[in-house]
Amino acid sequence: MSCGPSRFVRPELTDETPITLREACDLYFRGIITEFSLRAEHARGMLTIFRVGRQDFTTLRFVREMQDRKCREQNPKICAPASPSAADAEAARAAARASFKRLKTSLSRRA
Repeated sequence: MSCGPSRFVRPELTDETPITLREACDLYFRGIITEFSLRAEHARGMLTIFRVGRQDFTTLRFVREMQDRKCREQNPKICAPASPSAADAEAARAAARASFKRLKTSLSRRA
């Protein structure tokens, strides 16, 4: 086997591109954790992996979902969703409309 460049061109890496557990460790965790750690998370039901032949694969989306689940499990207050819910967004819009109406009324009384 040669040590030169591969004759296969790797597709652009996306959230859905299958990557080996070793690649996931290198890409997502900067080599801090090992394949064994990811297999342990899979055994706990936290990470989705799939096997092709003798090789285990996952995706960056699966790793990110595992991180989100673990964060919510360990720190529910810190890891609350960053985006507001529809009810929160509607309440904010209603408050903004009320503020605008008060300002408009106070300005019209001055004139």
